[in-house]
Formats: sequence, C-alpha cells, structure tokens
Amino acid sequence: DAGSASDSDPSSGRPAMMRRLMPIPRGTDDERRAAEHVRVRRGAQLATRAGFGPEVAVTVMALHERWDGHGLPMGLSGEAIPLFARIVALADGLDLAAAREGRKAAITTIHARSGTWYDPEITAVLLALCANGLLLEVEAADLAATVLDLEPSWLVRLVDPEDADRIRDALAMAGVA
Repeated sequence: DAGSASDSDPSSGRPAMMRRLMPIPRGTDDERRAAEHVRVRRGAQLATRAGFGPEVAVTVMALHERWDGHGLPMGLSGEAIPLFARIVALADGLDLAAAREGRKAAITTIHARSGTWYDPEITAVLLALCANGLLLEVEAADLAATVLDLEPSWLVRLVDPEDADRIRDALAMAGVA
C-alpha cells in the first residue's frame, strides 16, 4: 500500500512517493485528462511489471471512470467500464467515505452516487451486504479475516517469494520502493 508510506509532505497531505506517481491534476479539462492518462498508464505498467495479469492492468486504467461517463481518463460509461474496475471503485469509494464520514454517512454517500459514479446493480449488492452488517463486521473484527471469509476459495492466491520479488522489483523500477 503506497499510501501508507511515512515520508509525507504536510503541505500536500500525500506521501512523497504518491506525489511522484499521482500528480495533482491542474489546468483545463484536457490537461487534467492528459495527466490522468499518464497516471493510470504508470499504474497499469507497475501492475504488469509486478506480474499481475492484463485484467489487473485494465482495472487500474479504469478505476476513475464513472458509470455516467463523467470520469477520467477515457470517459467510459456503463458496462463499457471493466467489471473489476466497477467493483474496486465502489469498494474504494465505500472505504474512503467510511474513513472520512463514518459508517452511516458512507452508506448514504454510496447510495446517492449509485447510477452516477457507481454501477447501480453492484451498488445494490454492496448496500445489501452493508444492511446485513458488513461494515459492523469490518469495524468489530480483524479486516483480513472478514475479507478472507468473503473471498471465494478459488480466488485465493498465495504469494510465493518469486511473486514478492517481482512486486518489489516493479516498485523499485517505478521509483516507489
């Protein structure tokens, strides 16, 4: 998790390595879109160098697309956004909202963005999980154990030393590690 680095610059509120990987987009819409293209290409290249498949690279490229087409960098909309990117963006949005606003406000925020930022069908599933106590479980228990219980066993991937070395080398090549 590059966001957990400790060499942060207090003026930006972001770790130094994240400032290099993800510059703050400024300027016109075209300039911001171009900056986002560069940022997501770097992320996709990093994922590829780390040995993750093309599905992960495509997901990284589309994480900031929005269901209504107002996202970046490509302005994809609806089902043109890769499924995994829609799922990860929604989970990330819930995580960010919960951290900033608290559990109840996060659910309200996610519900309000359904159909604009997020896929409404996937949002409905996530909100049903939340209604059944998902966020309470996450707050009350070890997050890793909760996620492991939710993850289908056929998706579990154990990291061997070669995977770890490949990920470390990819981060070093990107100037992050």
